Amino acid sequence: ADDDPAVRTVLHRILETGGYRVAQASNGQAALSRYREHGADAILSDLQMPLMSGMSLLREIRRTDDTVAFVILTGAGTLEDAVEALRLQADDYLVKPFNVSEVLLSTERAVSYRRLLRDNRAYQRELESRVAAQAAELESLMLDALRAPDGILNKPGPLDADEYAEMKRHPEIGARIMKS
Repeated sequence: ADDDPAVRTVLHRILETGGYRVAQASNGQAALSRYREHGADAILSDLQMPLMSGMSLLREIRRTDDTVAFVILTGAGTLEDAVEALRLQADDYLVKPFNVSEVLLSTERAVSYRRLLRDNRAYQRELESRVAAQAAELESLMLDALRAPDGILNKPGPLDADEYAEMKRHPEIGARIMKS
């Protein structure tokens, strides 16, 4: 998003050359609408624009999704702006005029980092699901192991064949628990 059509055109060409599919927006509100409608892996935004600033756009995007790469571009930013952008989790803060390699490197680094963030979260969800499934299985095995009938456990005399078979099941269950 940039209110300067010439900057948007240059960025469009740079990013397309880098293999990115690009959509343009002339201000933060238009960029936010486009993002909400179509999503995005990365957003490059000017800091100062009409209707909605790049900083406000960053805040709105981060409210709903912290996995979108976000690079601030500015020709009039201050050190305070840079600190605020990084505090809001902008991936980079580039000062105009920028060069092609700087934009591509910054975008690729930001997209890679955010992709890793998404992948790590997916892996964490998968691990949590697997742990929950194993815990449920262990609980089931433990409850099964504890279900020895009191009549067998408290029997004063020798066990019959069925009772003996029931009691033999418990070490087998214990072995399965140990393998889990």
